[in-house]
Amino acid sequence: MNIQIITKTFEYSNKNSIIFPFLAFQKKLYESNIYFKILLDINQVNYSDIIIVDSKYHRNYWKSNENIIYEDFVKLKNYTNKLIYFDTTDSTGMIQSEIFNYVDSYWKFQILKDRSQYKKIFYGGRIFSNYYHKKFKVNDQNVLMSKSINDNDLSKIKLAWNFGLADYSYKNKYLFFLRKKLLLDKLFFFSKKNNNIKNNFMFAAFNYQYSRETISFQRKKIKDLMKDIYLEKIQELDYNFKLSRSKCVISPFGWGELAYRDFEGFYNKCILIKPNIDHLLTWPNFFVKDETYLDFAWDFSNLLDVVQSIKLNQKKYEDIALNGFNIYHNYTTGKNAGEYFLNHLNNLLDD
Repeated sequence: MNIQIITKTFEYSNKNSIIFPFLAFQKKLYESNIYFKILLDINQVNYSDIIIVDSKYHRNYWKSNENIIYEDFVKLKNYTNKLIYFDTTDSTGMIQSEIFNYVDSYWKFQILKDRSQYKKIFYGGRIFSNYYHKKFKVNDQNVLMSKSINDNDLSKIKLAWNFGLADYSYKNKYLFFLRKKLLLDKLFFFSKKNNNIKNNFMFAAFNYQYSRETISFQRKKIKDLMKDIYLEKIQELDYNFKLSRSKCVISPFGWGELAYRDFEGFYNKCILIKPNIDHLLTWPNFFVKDETYLDFAWDFSNLLDVVQSIKLNQKKYEDIALNGFNIYHNYTTGKNAGEYFLNHLNNLLDD
């Protein structure tokens, strides 16, 4: 089987997660006769069994010249048996339904567990922005609404893999520039964190200024509640140092429900604390409530109780940090990690 992946992933901060597992597990894929080619220019495409198009590739055309996108997909259809659109946006929402008529399948990092929810229209384009608009009367200056998806198109939405399958070590900052220039499998690998002395209780450092108030709201509220712990944005080296030596990390939603900090927390063996995500599905499923992470309510009603409980029973919660660390490494550095990805990819392509 031959696959072409069309992407401009290096222009955006998504940790190269659409291509990272292909290159990291290249040997396993080749052993199973799955061969791939990564293209940064759509004009280089040749015929192949599968073509996967990263949504970031046409990101700037949706406002400037939408017709170019459709023209490209009409052309691509002539070069493949199966054309796949990989929506690499951050949230479960904001389905780009305009593309459904041009593709065979629509992949996402994470999807709503109840797919019928995609028939609804969400304020701010996300289920959680809609919640903060209704519950706390939060309004955006420029209102964005999601679009209702019909039953026929719902069947095209598939769960791909999340951006946890990337490099979350401190080395990524330095390797990124090499990876950008050289798409060599030897540069795409997962590493396992050595244990650090955890002499800091809680790490809470995140941006809270977004162009949409329904996105900023949650982070601002958490910042206010955690005012004795919260750190203003810090330099990357200091960020990695403090995080690696913290017992807990709090990770709010951003543009989407999952965040880099989730995987940085797993990688550094921290107790991950984040808003409840029972409403979504993602793969690999690193997020098992009360086993690999601790959740709190979207209305923040129990956040301080969760933090206080950890403070009073730190030994009790150490297993959660260990479980998160172990399951993350099972899918990245574990001996069967490549097999897990191969099986998931095959299931997606056969669906």
